[in-house]
Amino acid sequence: MENSSLFDKLSGKFLTAIIIIVFGMYIIINPSYTKWGTDETANTIIGIICVIFGFIVAIYQIISIYKSYKKDKEN
Repeated sequence: MENSSLFDKLSGKFLTAIIIIVFGMYIIINPSYTKWGTDETANTIIGIICVIFGFIVAIYQIISIYKSYKKDKEN
């Protein structure tokens, strides 16, 4: 049986979620530098949506990584 660490379980979706969260925060901080125009309110809303989506994906991935890691520890 292989000994797998928690870092081996990190998937591309989790890392993508982190990138989406950082991208969303950047849009919220600098709303005038996005390609969607100069409307700061719309850009801030897009940034908030990116952050929320990123957190949802990250939480889902953390739960699935934890369950997989826990299952491997039991075996």
